[in-house]
Amino acid sequence: MRWSQGVWSEKRLTGAINETNEFYAIPYGPSGTAPTDDVRAFELYFERLEAAGLGKIKRPDLLIFKIEEKSYVDNFLKDIGGSEELPFIVENELQPLIRKSLIAVECENSLWVAEKMPDLT
Repeated sequence: MRWSQGVWSEKRLTGAINETNEFYAIPYGPSGTAPTDDVRAFELYFERLEAAGLGKIKRPDLLIFKIEEKSYVDNFLKDIGGSEELPFIVENELQPLIRKSLIAVECENSLWVAEKMPDLT
């Protein structure tokens, strides 16, 4: 449930940012789940993450760019095989992309419900 809510918040924030026409957001850290229908594909998924160094670091969920960088970002992603390949590429090879970003964002969804707060005014 927590993973699903995190993915939901990531998609909502990406959509909102991309609708501004000022900024552009892409997924950066791994957001998907490992394959479950094939044992070898499951193993390869984690082997690829480990080879990219993600066993040692936590990447933020999103990278945010100025809209003027969209063409560069899209071409970069195309050259690596799409945004779904980002988690499997070592950080050093992603430095040109990272340098173009304004900020990195970690997305979470809080279970906090405002109406239930005792001191809500």
